[in-house]
Amino acid sequence: MIKIFFVGSIENIKFLENKLKHHVVFTNLLSEADCIIVEYKPQYLKFLMEINTKKPYLYLVNNGKWRQISLTGRYIFTSQHASEILSIVNNVLPHEKEKVNKSKSSILTDSKIIQEANKIPVLPNTIIDLINMTHDPDKSSKSIIDVIKKDQGLVSEVLHLVNSPFYSFIGCIDSIDRAIVLLGFDEIKKLITAVKVKPFFEKNFKYYNESGFRMWMHSFNVAKMCYNVAKSFNNSQINKESIYLAGLMHDIGKTILVDFLDKPVFEPEDEKAQTGYTHMEVGSIVLRHWNVSEEIIDSVLNHHAISDKLFNRILYFANKRERTDKINNKLKEDIDKYFGFNN
Repeated sequence: MIKIFFVGSIENIKFLENKLKHHVVFTNLLSEADCIIVEYKPQYLKFLMEINTKKPYLYLVNNGKWRQISLTGRYIFTSQHASEILSIVNNVLPHEKEKVNKSKSSILTDSKIIQEANKIPVLPNTIIDLINMTHDPDKSSKSIIDVIKKDQGLVSEVLHLVNSPFYSFIGCIDSIDRAIVLLGFDEIKKLITAVKVKPFFEKNFKYYNESGFRMWMHSFNVAKMCYNVAKSFNNSQINKESIYLAGLMHDIGKTILVDFLDKPVFEPEDEKAQTGYTHMEVGSIVLRHWNVSEEIIDSVLNHHAISDKLFNRILYFANKRERTDKINNKLKEDIDKYFGFNN
């Protein structure tokens, strides 16, 4: 666990201790600290200069003060989430990353990733057939319902999700026929695919500081966002089914990496330091092994970076938006910038 020496007010050290609890330890001994956090005020900055230490340091800046300083440099803000602060702290400890990288970078290889991927259940052909049927105007509603009813486990999972607070229907929906009437084939098709992806996330994701269910719901929500955004473009511009699958599978790499982590992960760089791969890289290897289209593979590989490709941009912003409780000004500006001229 990272040890931090704090220079600042009692109020702020209590604030940080509460925000970063279970992740770092605050110490009164400078000699044993891994990192120094200094409150961004003259008296504390002066102290930092006087001790003349070579230990890595960061400046803590209170809300409302950040506009007064350059955003480049070693700054953390009291408004930031714990995961963001911990990521910045980790970034000033390169010696720790290098040590981990040297000892663990050879654990994973492409062939090992493929071997692990083979343990993950691929979508059954019946589900792929069902997806295709919903686009076939010659197929009757009854024939589609009959295909769904062949998999009672699937029916049970879908009905469970339909009756959850996620949809907020009044009264119990007790049949797949009723669910299809209320939601439509398009929504049922997406639900079925999401349900079949759910077992991928039935693992312990403690090093990602999330539950498997939350990670699955994140992927499902991202997929729905991608699909809805894609509908606003011409059919020739974007394939709604492909972008939905990209959203659903964008974090599939985490389901493999999680078995090779032994410390918390806050950024893809932390995955790279521990295993030699990021979840984006692992995801692209898995999807290529499954013969998924290159368009989807490319978007999954690059979903943490803004791209010139419309397909990739949709996934990038859907992923970012789903993780954000409120749209901050920067995210809103980026969305307007990259999509405003396309609609």
